[in-house]
Amino acid sequence: MIERLRKLQATKSIYASIDMLMKELATNLTLKKEVKELSLFFLNRNVGGCNNCICDAYIELINIKNITDMKTLEYRLRAGALLRDVVNNDASLTMSNFNLTEEGALYHLRTNPDCIKLFDKLPEDIEKRLYPAPVAAAKVVVETEEEEKPSPIVKKSKNKNKQRN
Repeated sequence: MIERLRKLQATKSIYASIDMLMKELATNLTLKKEVKELSLFFLNRNVGGCNNCICDAYIELINIKNITDMKTLEYRLRAGALLRDVVNNDASLTMSNFNLTEEGALYHLRTNPDCIKLFDKLPEDIEKRLYPAPVAAAKVVVETEEEEKPSPIVKKSKNKNKQRN
């Protein structure tokens, strides 16, 4: 499978634009089938027959850098879904499957809980990741012996006072 992915990645330079890729996908059933099979294996999702979905999957596949990371992806958006920052309207926080990170997914889920419906895949412990338990404050241990023992300087001054009286 890795060799098949490498072959597909080698075709990256053949298609100069998305339009060229879309035309090729419309006519080349072998390429379409290969993208579907590799998407199922590496991206853990079935790609529909729509050329837009297959084109998106092709782009994701040719941009895979670390194959082992791709096998363990825990967050996956639905096809065509886009996460937008509803709090600050920050365009740099707009995310799709192409640039989705764990930090980004958690940010969007915390700021807009309704966007959970845009996800196809989430980790099993998503609640713990979204709302981790607060870290208990460290208990300060006070040694009672030190508190009860007056310093030697204080003892001397008290002794002097007692002797004078």
